[in-house]
Amino acid sequence: MTRSSRRLPAGSYVRYWYDRAVTKGLPGLLFITFVGAATLLLVVTPALLAIDAIATGHADFGRFLSLYWGGFRSLFRAGTASGPWHEQLQTVLFAIIALLFSGAVLGTVIHALRDKMERLREGGGQIIATEHTVLLGWSRIGFTILNELALQNLRRGRAWIAILSSERKSVLEGQLTREVSRRTTRIAVRSASQPGVAQLDLVRVGDARSVIVLGDWTTADHDTDVITGLLLLRRYTEQHPQFRATVVAGLVRPENMGPARVAAGPEASLVSLEELMSRLTFQVTQQPGLIQVFEALFSSAAAIQIVREPRLTGRLFGETAHLWTRSTPIGLVRGDQIRLLPPRATVIEQGDGLVVVTGNDAGFEGRPAEAAGGGEPRSGNVSEGEDEGAWLYLGWSRSLAVVLDLHDKSLTMTTPVTLAVPPEHTGEAEALAQRPFRNLQVIVATCPRDRPLGEALAEVELASLARVVIFVQRRADGTPSDADTLLARLQLADLFERDPSDLPPPVVVTELVDDRFRSISPAAFARNMVVGSRLVALMFAQLSDTPELLGIYRQLLGADGIQLRLSPASLYLSNGDDRDTTYAEVVSSANLRGEVALGYRLASEIDDRDRGFGVHITPAIGGQTKLGREDSVLVIRRVTDPPKLVVPDRSGME
Repeated sequence: MTRSSRRLPAGSYVRYWYDRAVTKGLPGLLFITFVGAATLLLVVTPALLAIDAIATGHADFGRFLSLYWGGFRSLFRAGTASGPWHEQLQTVLFAIIALLFSGAVLGTVIHALRDKMERLREGGGQIIATEHTVLLGWSRIGFTILNELALQNLRRGRAWIAILSSERKSVLEGQLTREVSRRTTRIAVRSASQPGVAQLDLVRVGDARSVIVLGDWTTADHDTDVITGLLLLRRYTEQHPQFRATVVAGLVRPENMGPARVAAGPEASLVSLEELMSRLTFQVTQQPGLIQVFEALFSSAAAIQIVREPRLTGRLFGETAHLWTRSTPIGLVRGDQIRLLPPRATVIEQGDGLVVVTGNDAGFEGRPAEAAGGGEPRSGNVSEGEDEGAWLYLGWSRSLAVVLDLHDKSLTMTTPVTLAVPPEHTGEAEALAQRPFRNLQVIVATCPRDRPLGEALAEVELASLARVVIFVQRRADGTPSDADTLLARLQLADLFERDPSDLPPPVVVTELVDDRFRSISPAAFARNMVVGSRLVALMFAQLSDTPELLGIYRQLLGADGIQLRLSPASLYLSNGDDRDTTYAEVVSSANLRGEVALGYRLASEIDDRDRGFGVHITPAIGGQTKLGREDSVLVIRRVTDPPKLVVPDRSGME
C-alpha cells in the first residue's frame, strides 16, 4: 500500500515538544518557564519600543536588545519608580508580567502541570508521526514484531512505530529499551486504561500505514481483546471515512474468525492462529528442517516480496530463475490473482508482478546473472520413500481435525495414529477417530495430568513410532503452558532411553508458545520446535507491510497443490555426491525437474544454532558449495498426487 506523506500543522509539533518537556519533571518546567518568558518578551518589547517612539518623538530600535535583556531581568525583580513616565510604564508592565509568571507558575499552574506531567508520564501526548505502524494492544510477541519492523525500516530510513495499550508507559518503555534494537526506528508508547476512539488520536491512527491488533496469547481473553480492538477501529473508520490503514490481527479459536471478520470488515488481514500452528507443525513433522525455512520466509532474513520489473515483460516465467544473484521467483501476480509456480511457459505481461524470495543482504537487485548449463539430474526417488511408521499426537489442539485431514491426504498407505489427549478432550478425540479416513487408523489414549506419561502410553508401542507431535500442553483452565510442554518432551525422551530399540528413533516435533523455552532446550530438541509466538510475530510484521502475502502463506501451508520440500541433494547433482558444485547447477537441475530451488540444508550444521541449523535460503547463485548424500536441497514444487514422506537418515536425531 503506497501513500503520500502529508505535512502536519505547526501546532502539532509545538504541542508534542511541550508534552515531552513536561514529562521531564523540574528541568522541563524550568525550560518551559524561560522559553515562555523569552517568547512573550519577543512580542512585548517591540510594542514598548513603539510606545517609547511616540513619547520621545523619535524611534530608536537599536535599543531592542538592551530593552529585551532589561525586561528579561525585570521578570525577577520589581524595579524602581524613577525616570520618565514611559520608563515607569515599562517597569509596571514588566512587574505585572513577573507577577503573572511567578504567581501562575509557583501557584495554580504548578498543580495543573503536576497533574499534566503525571498523565503524560503514564499516558503520553499525541505523537507527530505519519505513515507509521501502530500496535493496538500488547503482549510478548510485540517485542519480536518491533525487532522485525525495525529491520524492515532500515530500507525506509527514519520511521515511527506507536504502541497504544493498557500497559504502564514507563514500565513498557523500560522493557523496550532492553528487548528491542531500534536502529533507525523511533518507538512511541501511549497508555490508556480503556482505549477508546478518542485515544486512537494519541497515536494518529488516521495517518498510520498499518495497524496490528494484539492480544495476550497466554490468556483466555485473547480473542475478545482482539475483537474489541477491531470493533474500535471499525468505529473509528465510521467517524473518519478516509482511514485506509492495513489492519492485521489473529484469532486463537477458529470459531471466532467469523465474528472477527464482521467486526473488522473485509479488508482486514485475519489469521487463524491455532490452525496456522497446526498446519505448520504437521508440515515440519513431515519434513524435519522446514521450521527454519518457515521462520526465514516469514521474516526479513529471506523475505517474500512482490516486485514489478518492466524489463521482464514478454519473457517466460521459466526463464527468470537465473536473472538475479540473490532472489528466486516463485510466483506471478496478475491483477488480484496470485499464483505460485505458474507453468514455465507462462508469458510475463505488462503490469504483472513476480513473487520472489530475496536474500537478507541483497534485496531485489534486478541484475542478470549468467545461467549455468547444468547436466541432467538423476531421475527417480533416490532416497525418497514412504514412511511406514506409526504417529503419535500428544496433547490437544482445536485444529486437530484439520491436521488429521492433512495427514490423511498425504498418505498412500494405511498408517496407525494414536491421539493421546487429556481427559476433558477424550470424547472429542473419540469422535474424530470415528471419521471415515482413507488411510489413517486412529486410536485414542487418555493422559491424565496426575499420572506419569509412561503409564498413559503403556499401550503404545514406542519402538514403532516414526513421528511424534507434541502440541502445546494446557492447564486445566485451558491456558497454554510451555513449561508443561517441555516437561512432556523430556519425559518422552526418557521413555525412549529406558526402552531402547534397534530402529531409528522417531522425529519429535514440539509446539511452543514462547521462544524463551526453545532457547534453553538442547539443540537436538530445539531444531524441531515450532514456536508459535515467534512465527506469528514475524508474519504479522510482514503482513503489515504487504497484506497480499497472506494469500501466499495460505498456499504454502495448504494441503494441495504447492509443497515445500527438503529433498536429497543427490537428486540434483549430475556427477555424483560429495563434490564441490555451484548453486546455479542446483537451480538448473531443479528447473529440469519442474521445481524451483530455494536453498539447501547442510547435515554438518544440523545442530548449529548460529547457522540456522544448517538451512541456507537463496544463497548467491554463483557461490560454491559442497553437497553430499546427507545434505538436502530445499525446493518448492507443484504436486498433483499425495506427497510421499521423506525417510531421513535419522542417525543422531531424535
